[in-house]
Amino acid sequence: MNNQDQAMSTQDSFSDLAVLLPNHGSFDLVSHITSPEDTNFASDILETMLQMKQEVVETPQIISKEYYKGDYDFELEIPPNHGTKAQWAFSSPLNKLFILMHQRFPVYFKCNRSQERLYVRATPIYSNDQFSQDIVHRCLGHSQESEASNRDVAPDVIQHIIRVHSPGAEYVGSKSAKKTLSVVFPLGELQAGDNCHRHNFEFFCKNSCPTGMDRKSIDVIFTLENEFGVIRGRQTIGARICSCPKRDKDKEETDFYGKRAPKQLTSVPNGKKRKQATATEDSDKIYNLQLRIAGKDNYEECLRLVHDHMLGSIDRQGHTQNKARCLQEIKKKIASRSE
Repeated sequence: MNNQDQAMSTQDSFSDLAVLLPNHGSFDLVSHITSPEDTNFASDILETMLQMKQEVVETPQIISKEYYKGDYDFELEIPPNHGTKAQWAFSSPLNKLFILMHQRFPVYFKCNRSQERLYVRATPIYSNDQFSQDIVHRCLGHSQESEASNRDVAPDVIQHIIRVHSPGAEYVGSKSAKKTLSVVFPLGELQAGDNCHRHNFEFFCKNSCPTGMDRKSIDVIFTLENEFGVIRGRQTIGARICSCPKRDKDKEETDFYGKRAPKQLTSVPNGKKRKQATATEDSDKIYNLQLRIAGKDNYEECLRLVHDHMLGSIDRQGHTQNKARCLQEIKKKIASRSE
């Protein structure tokens, strides 16, 4: 192959790949490939771009939750559950899904047609900004290899709380490396007569699990991306994985609308004072716990468990000096054991 043919061949390959880049309409380097030196330069860029195509882009630590339709009018929908059992329910006013663990649910994705190869990334994060950079992962109990849901499952997938039942899915991130966990999968092609892409998801841990989410609320961010991880659209929904989806949905909607009925007061004998609730006092009272624990790993895990419980308590009931002081003491113990 002579230099001119080689330049034209590289030019064609480069043009095919350049269309996948953002703002590819203004990408004019291709027209300047006329010499062997230009060809070698373009070939180096082409090789780098091909390597980028083969790598799944990691999720950033700080993720935007803002709704973004983008140029492709990206949007998603969770259809109503018409089943006889309340295995899951979606609340439109709350923009939140209430669902049982190990229950599949469909999500419909809509977007305009594109020349790009598009993917969807599902990333669970904590709703409270205070914990937004913490990794959302499965609890110790549900992460055991003996757990039925972990059989024949790759070790890097077990740590994820959400899985997608779609071909070509890649699970990104690492709990141990403190890299945000997410799952990326091809959006796919529309079938004849369809106006949306259907994919099924499933949660594998509960919000209430103490060594996992520890009762903290979560959101799931769905982003539409091209092969290089450039975001083309974004939409977020809340999620609560629980034992009674309908009950929890009704309760949160009632709280949202502010229609809570006043509590009925029980009668009190004359001359007696009603005993005031002490839940708030008890939740902030300091208790001393002295235990003998066999094994360093068990001891450290107990410290982490108490640490996570304290964080969850602050998230649910608010920050106090006593909680902050106790949390700091626990952190010092954990740090001293790791040195």
